[in-house]
Amino acid sequence: MQKAVIAFTVFLSILLESAVFRFLPISGVVPNITMILVICFALHKEADEAAVIGLLAGLIKDITVGRIIGISAITFMILAFLTGHYNHKIF
Repeated sequence: MQKAVIAFTVFLSILLESAVFRFLPISGVVPNITMILVICFALHKEADEAAVIGLLAGLIKDITVGRIIGISAITFMILAFLTGHYNHKIF
């Protein structure tokens, strides 16, 4: 059940980011809701599980948005792993 909730929220964030926030820039900047969501998940998970969530979220974003496949996936995976790894030092 928890995996389904994570998948739904990642899909919803990508949908909102590409369909809604793309046309409503804040001071000319489009917020990256998916990256914020991956960081939030990484703060609550272990580093390995957070890296998998970041990788899958990035792959889904790369496939749906139509950019080069793998750029967001690698970025989100590294960001989630480092956030999950250093989580105990942050809080």
